[in-house]
Amino acid sequence: MIGETKLNNNFTKFQAILIRIVESSPFQNFIIAAILINTLILALETNQSIAKNYTGHFLISHIIFSIIFLLEILTKLIAWRGKFFKDGWNIFDLIIVCVTTLPGSQEITALRSLRILRLLKLTSALPSLRKVIETIFKAIPGVFSILIVFLIIYLISAIMATLMFQKASPEYFGSIMDSSFTLFQVMTLESWASGVARPIIEVVPYAKIFFVIFIIITNFILINFFVAIFIEATNSSSHSQDERILSIEKKLDMLIKIQEHNNKKDK
Repeated sequence: MIGETKLNNNFTKFQAILIRIVESSPFQNFIIAAILINTLILALETNQSIAKNYTGHFLISHIIFSIIFLLEILTKLIAWRGKFFKDGWNIFDLIIVCVTTLPGSQEITALRSLRILRLLKLTSALPSLRKVIETIFKAIPGVFSILIVFLIIYLISAIMATLMFQKASPEYFGSIMDSSFTLFQVMTLESWASGVARPIIEVVPYAKIFFVIFIIITNFILINFFVAIFIEATNSSSHSQDERILSIEKKLDMLIKIQEHNNKKDK
């Protein structure tokens, strides 16, 4: 029993050391540097002349970085144990590492290309990027609603454009698919006036009204709705974070007061 207790205490101390290492700034900075260097090497590997001359070096670098990222995951698993799987970012890291270190990934082109996914580890390594990703996920329900409205308006516009301009410009508005692609070009404001609108306006004068209304609705109103949803999600996430900090501060104050009260009793 005594031996088991000592063993448990030693493991707890070892675990505490690992937690300090994993949560330390030097460790996190080292992982970020490893991700960036690995990405740079992968970019150099796309150059055929460099890849032929340094095939062995690229293979060694792949093995080294695979070991680094595997050790990172193993260290976190030992340090946090069951708590590791309670954090979605840890699970995300685990999936990325498993996918990018598959056996035979160096030989198979499709699997080799997956190694660029290691760059996604930056989203979990950098807190600022985490906030951006979390904000995007929080904004998805609102974006989905606006997207449905957008698709309805877009489909109506494509059908109307096909019916109105099919004869005037069969190249751009010959079918609903052609009209959809052309309207996407109009929406992005890429040569919409000289390339699409003006030639049609010469044949169908009232087409200018259609294009102006379409651009106002899609480019200004709906896109601004998307931006507003993301801003609202950002504000709500910052507010929730402030509330968490306040609740932690209150708990700490209560613990300090309880500790002071207990100290007075002991005296």
